[in-house]
Amino acid sequence: MPSTSYYASMLAAYLGDARVTEDHLLAVAPYCLAHRIEFHADYKATHKESPRLRGEHEALDLTRRLLNGIDDNYRGANGIANDVRALDEAAAKLFEYGWDGSPKKNEAAVTKLKASDADSAVRVYANAKSVIDKPLPDHPHLQLYYNLLGTQLR
Repeated sequence: MPSTSYYASMLAAYLGDARVTEDHLLAVAPYCLAHRIEFHADYKATHKESPRLRGEHEALDLTRRLLNGIDDNYRGANGIANDVRALDEAAAKLFEYGWDGSPKKNEAAVTKLKASDADSAVRVYANAKSVIDKPLPDHPHLQLYYNLLGTQLR
């Protein structure tokens, strides 16, 4: 990671950007990681016939595909970032209505959220409820967060 951070910051500086973004990291990460990753034969076979960028060797191509898949899972249309954002908005509204962040259900805060006349509160509740109704994510920390907000919103 130190090399990835370093080269991403150099790329940002070269481009005149004020801060390093995910796009800078995605641009340099394949070059920093390709020689360190050993891909399983099944993964290699999946992409064997896929066209590569001109002159790009297999390890670099597979690393780029892997990182783009992770990025899509995170930021894509159905990515985890959208779900976490919806839960964060619901948590902020619940705090606004008196929830103290404890795992114990706060009926008063939930009732205020559900009964709010504000369109934004209705949207926040609906978005968070749709996330809570999905299957739990694989990551244990996200599972805890989903369960904590699920306790409040169900």
